Amino acid sequence: MKKTPLNELHRQLGARMVDFAGWEMPLQYSGIINEHLWTRESASIFDVSHMGRVKVMGPDAEKYLNYLTTADVAGMDELDARYALMLNERGGIIDDLVIYRLPENDFLVVINAATTSKDLKHMERVREEGNFDIVLENITEGVAQIALQGPESVNILQDYTEAPIDRVYYYTAIETKVMGYDVLLSRTGYTGEDGFEIYAVPDAIVNITVELLSREAVRMAGLGARDTLRLEAGYVLYGNDIDESTDPISARLKWTIDFDKDFIGKEAVLRVLEQKPEYYRVGLRAVSRGIPRHADPVSAGDEKVGHVTSGTFSPILKRGIAMAYVKREHSKRGTRLKVKNFEYEVVKMPFVEGSVKNAPRKK
Repeated sequence: MKKTPLNELHRQLGARMVDFAGWEMPLQYSGIINEHLWTRESASIFDVSHMGRVKVMGPDAEKYLNYLTTADVAGMDELDARYALMLNERGGIIDDLVIYRLPENDFLVVINAATTSKDLKHMERVREEGNFDIVLENITEGVAQIALQGPESVNILQDYTEAPIDRVYYYTAIETKVMGYDVLLSRTGYTGEDGFEIYAVPDAIVNITVELLSREAVRMAGLGARDTLRLEAGYVLYGNDIDESTDPISARLKWTIDFDKDFIGKEAVLRVLEQKPEYYRVGLRAVSRGIPRHADPVSAGDEKVGHVTSGTFSPILKRGIAMAYVKREHSKRGTRLKVKNFEYEVVKMPFVEGSVKNAPRKK
């Protein structure tokens, strides 16, 4: 298995390590619920160095990414970040990703660990077929990445950062120094809490992590808490909630798409929009009991009308929550459905609204 630069530190801290997409990663330290609640109340560090990081450089970089993804890359300002999808010609989701516009019109694309190899092959194929004048550089090993997430993140990180980070807008980044190290610092994350992701060379990330952990308010959190936090926040997980058999309309990710440009899969997505999907991704909240799990069938009476893609016990709501794809006629809020004979209600997501709602946004 591959190891992140923080692997030794995880072991020193007593993490339970697991294989995740070929990487040895921490599942938990003190326990998933403890780490989940600490993130919601204070601040936690997540090792996300397993994510794929690809630089896109060259005269056609903007044009290439505008065609490759659903985002309005041409409309991005320098150091903007943009959540986007990469689709196949059928409109299926190859991956979800974050694009950063760097100075000099270079770009950083952050992709999922489990899809890095597949994504790189697709990106290279699109480059060749479109004859785009760009260079793709896989910098996954040369650049490490952590996420500091939680309502106390801004105040804590400001003590170590040259720039005034309280003025950094949500989904934008700055190039600055943290503890004297050059970093790319973005106000992004995957927990529903306010916070930052820090990109730097591996040694810098290790030292920054160790120093942040000296603060009483900061603890480490593993993949388990990351999953329960993102589910409470209503964020999709690639491989569970979206994949190449899923289109953005059924997944309710239409907001990621700029239809005023050409992109791979556009015609297929427009067809889905016109015809309307048979299934939609919805949020399900247990009315009383039950903890839903991936692949559990969803029923209305005796009829199976869908299936769970992500499910867990919500430490905040103290009840079962899930994302599921259900037939269109059963997807309205307030609809009562059953998972494993327990009653659930279709509800608006996020299930839990964290401190990210208070992060400043560009107007």
